[in-house]
Amino acid sequence: MLLVFPLVTDVAQPAAFMRVCHSADEHRTAVQQAVVDLVVAEGFESEQVETVERNAFYEKMKGPA
Repeated sequence: MLLVFPLVTDVAQPAAFMRVCHSADEHRTAVQQAVVDLVVAEGFESEQVETVERNAFYEKMKGPA
């Protein structure tokens, strides 16, 4: 359950994780897969979890300027 961090429903991809450097986009570590599984358990599709390149991930996590 995502009680502490509920996901919004008005965006295409309400969750994201950092892509492992030098790996295929579809590669997921066990922890990343566990996050995807939690999101799916909340009624979302696995495609709604965005895979983000490392530097882009850091920028995304900074939030709006």
